[in-house]
Amino acid sequence: MSNKFKNHNFNKFVYSTLLLLTLISCLFAFIGERQSTRKLTERIDRHLVEQIMNQQQITVGRAIKNEDNVFVMATKRHIVTGDKIKTLKKILLNDKNYTFDLTKKCLFAPEAVFQFQNDEQSSLMINLFCNQIKFIDGDKSIILDYDPVAEEFNAFCRDILEHLDKEE
Repeated sequence: MSNKFKNHNFNKFVYSTLLLLTLISCLFAFIGERQSTRKLTERIDRHLVEQIMNQQQITVGRAIKNEDNVFVMATKRHIVTGDKIKTLKKILLNDKNYTFDLTKKCLFAPEAVFQFQNDEQSSLMINLFCNQIKFIDGDKSIILDYDPVAEEFNAFCRDILEHLDKEE
């Protein structure tokens, strides 16, 4: 075999290996960016995760206590759509935004309620002071801490509540 032929095969091998490594690294980068909801689905149920994924609009209101001393949504409400829904989904549907292994001891007194369209049984209650969210699906509920994304999510919620307060 000539040296020229050996060099050609070696170069082909090197280029093929580099191409393969590049493709693999791109694949891992894509997988890493993709948001995971595996742990969230295990904790709150697939139905509620799908509800959040499929929402085009969500009704938001302040949380108030009713005559039975239960937190409910106030009558003054705001419909959230478009980019705000995208931001909400990005925050809610990412396992990295929750602390699953512990829940801090904090009196859960929500400031905001997010009600899903076409499903009065599913909602979210947000406690901005404790950085906790209560996922409610019918008679089932679970509270999760969202400390890893608290600054962003609290600012998002406060912005919506301020907008709600300005509406007549």
